[in-house]
Amino acid sequence: MTALVRFDEALDRAIDYSVKHLDDLGRDVVIVRDLFGRIRIALGNDAAVTDELGDELHALLGAFSPGATELIMQRASLLAPEAIFAAAELRQITPGVRLLERWVVGADWLRAPLPRKQAKARRITFFGIKGGVGRSTALIAIARHLAEHGRRVLVVDLDLESPGVTASLLPAGILPSFGVVDWFVEDDVGQADSALLRQLVASSPLATGTTGEIRVVPAGGTIGTESYVSKLGRIYTAPPGKGDFAVRLAGLLDELEAAEQPDWVLLDSRAGIHDLAAVAVTRLDATSLLFAVDTPQTWLAYRYRLRIVAGQVPETDRERYLEGLRDSASVLFEDYLYDAADANDDDAFNFDVGDRDAPHSPVPIYWRRELQGWDPTREPPTVTPDQLRGAFGELLDYVDDTLASAT
Repeated sequence: MTALVRFDEALDRAIDYSVKHLDDLGRDVVIVRDLFGRIRIALGNDAAVTDELGDELHALLGAFSPGATELIMQRASLLAPEAIFAAAELRQITPGVRLLERWVVGADWLRAPLPRKQAKARRITFFGIKGGVGRSTALIAIARHLAEHGRRVLVVDLDLESPGVTASLLPAGILPSFGVVDWFVEDDVGQADSALLRQLVASSPLATGTTGEIRVVPAGGTIGTESYVSKLGRIYTAPPGKGDFAVRLAGLLDELEAAEQPDWVLLDSRAGIHDLAAVAVTRLDATSLLFAVDTPQTWLAYRYRLRIVAGQVPETDRERYLEGLRDSASVLFEDYLYDAADANDDDAFNFDVGDRDAPHSPVPIYWRRELQGWDPTREPPTVTPDQLRGAFGELLDYVDDTLASAT
């Protein structure tokens, strides 16, 4: 009985085959893996390929071959060759061989940031692979800190499947009529106008007593709460000509910034490897703060351009904990973010393990008992400014000293 060829093995075999026959294939090969994992190769130089070469690849791929006669595509025979050979998602495997994944979800992790209509406001995305690492609490602390310094802050709740930060910033009585998901479904039928935009935003009492303001856009508003799931299930698709989800979300942020004129925009991303998180982290022209605890699950999951924030740093043995987290992040970033060390390459992107300004060097948030169950809008406050500073001081300094001064 012939051994089955599994999903990952099929791609490895296609890569090895392409490298082995690179000269015969014209030295410009794109391996295309479709939505079902089937593999074809496209030849940029229209090399003449023998039937034997097609038969060899067909045998190597097993069930992940579309058939020997459909395996190899010539550039000249394609209706839109640029869709393959100039695709934004192309990934270099080795000289002469690239990979193009055709997938329903996940592509935004590999795409470039989208342009902004105006770049006045500084954006921060708060992201974590897992919940419970203090991401939303840190966002609230930073929002209050910026308001105390007279800044106008716009918070957008993009954790659409599990909204959380909104409840901490907007008591039920002042929640606006609509939210992010409403904007998408109304935009589908051409009704995402300025009137709707005004009904997406409300002021948070967290800014009371400061010289600034905190404006909040919730995931959903007070109208249509019973149909929230129905609306949520429709936001990732759009009528022809509207653009993909990332383009539409970027457009919403542009409109909000034009209307609200914030100094800072804080984006609360949903956790995990999800398309919405991909957009928030990689495509919205934001500094991304990656919240992590030092566990194997964290380092297995993170693969992206971010700044490490150490969440829930324990009360004891802090220095050793932070060094361990830093070392794990450094190893990960060396494999997936930094360039290989090269003394002859002045443009190499790399950092020493101990460089405190490096992306892998964790900005700590210290665990404090007083913050358990903290209600940031409660009067009188249950947490003092000194207690907040004790937990978030280094993160707040990072925002002030690094992000605020970045050009």
